[in-house]
Amino acid sequence: MNDVEQELRALLRDDSADVPYRGVNIGDVADKARGIRRARLRTASAGLLAGLGVVLAAAAGLRLTGAPPEVTTTAATTSPTQSIAPSRWLIGTSQTFTEGGRKQSFTVSSSTGQLVVMLDCGPGTHAYVWIDGGLALSTSCDAWQTSWHAIPVTGRGGVSVVEAAVVPSGAAGGEAGKVLASVTPYPAAWTIRVMEQRPHPCTTPSEPRFVCLPPS
Repeated sequence: MNDVEQELRALLRDDSADVPYRGVNIGDVADKARGIRRARLRTASAGLLAGLGVVLAAAAGLRLTGAPPEVTTTAATTSPTQSIAPSRWLIGTSQTFTEGGRKQSFTVSSSTGQLVVMLDCGPGTHAYVWIDGGLALSTSCDAWQTSWHAIPVTGRGGVSVVEAAVVPSGAAGGEAGKVLASVTPYPAAWTIRVMEQRPHPCTTPSEPRFVCLPPS
């Protein structure tokens, strides 16, 4: 005899003891059966939640005891698909001039093979930068006023010659040398900053912090 049968028999006994006699109808039986099912469901749910709590507590305990070293290493390593060649900039030079339409020249250390240039020359101005005799940059100061631009160099003896000039934007558009020759020198305040960019060593098994991309 199962639990439901026992409960229903008890219902019948209780009814037979009632005075006056009222009888057991279908509704009584259905209500009793629903009550039994609800009680069983509550018991099963409580057991399931208790078991889940034990599992979660065990998982939390595993996390609190510390992840294995390789997890930390993986989290700190850049994905190869998102990697960039890591680098650091060395202190270079900042030159400020007060004349436009004329080429200005200075030397910088370039032993690392790459220079980083920033121009601050104001709107309505176009700038040219030559490095070791070759035109390395021709740009509007409106777009490059606060932007850095990396330029590979091949200076002899670790030293490069930087030449730079600014002209009115309306005069730009042709070959740099001809444009500059056509402009009469005029008052213009502008600054050029040049730094060396030195790459970090690429990833090694003992030093997995950096992932270097091959040259494009």
